[in-house]
Amino acid sequence: MSTHRRAILHDDPPAQVRFEEDRVKMVLEAFGLTDVKWELLDAHEHRAGTRRLTFDGFFRRFPTFPVVLAARYVGGVGERVEVADLFRRPHKLFLADLYAEAFARHQDEADDRPVGLVMPFAGFRGGLVLHNGLFDAGGSRLQFPLPDDEPPHRLTAEPFGRFLTFLAAGGWEPDAATGHPLPVERPEPDGLPTLIDPHVLRRLGTGPAFVLYLCLIGLLASPLARHRGYVRRGRGGERHLALTHDELAAESGMAPDAVKRGLAALRRAGLVDTHRGDGHTLFVVHRPDDGDR
Repeated sequence: MSTHRRAILHDDPPAQVRFEEDRVKMVLEAFGLTDVKWELLDAHEHRAGTRRLTFDGFFRRFPTFPVVLAARYVGGVGERVEVADLFRRPHKLFLADLYAEAFARHQDEADDRPVGLVMPFAGFRGGLVLHNGLFDAGGSRLQFPLPDDEPPHRLTAEPFGRFLTFLAAGGWEPDAATGHPLPVERPEPDGLPTLIDPHVLRRLGTGPAFVLYLCLIGLLASPLARHRGYVRRGRGGERHLALTHDELAAESGMAPDAVKRGLAALRRAGLVDTHRGDGHTLFVVHRPDDGDR
């Protein structure tokens, strides 16, 4: 662990401390390690004189964790950058610059493992993680190359909660002497396809409706068995989706209130019809007609 990384921890503002602690708690909960929190707090107090949870302390205790993680609190990200901006000009966003700093700081200790940077992001439960992993976590995600093909060449942005669910499926053993391979949930590499339609973007703008529409279209097109369980056939052969609101929040990685706002906007735009039935909401997803463009 670099001395540069340890020095940063002493000067962190309260918002950074709270954000990082909450993200570490998410990791502990995802892997059934909640009780280890007290051990990590005691260790940090012994080392630095304060009781807090950090990824630095987490990796001291669990050096074989399959992804090297860092957390960076940036205020007002939802106002400064929205999800669709990652499509329109990803290489110019300050998020990529922040990731480059984290990657440079941790690539040596990563030892060929992916490096991930967790940041707050409006609508996503637990925030957004930017990482250079080549795996498919199975949810909606945004991928973009870095300019001039600079290392790590390509970044993926996806909800941190979904990312942790994927990692937890891999069978990593906390006290093993060596690391565990990243999980492979499926043979196909593309997960939920993210289809970018500029006409839809112009129609919806950026924000929850855009993210939710991409998720619904992706679920309809997904070849995965677990996604096929959501699909129903209408009388005319059209494909519908039957999900609970909790399932939709989990698949999209969005907070429940963001899902509600997104659905309301999609209904107003005529891109989604919803009906209740059998404990689920039936979603009929429309693509914009040429006349709507």
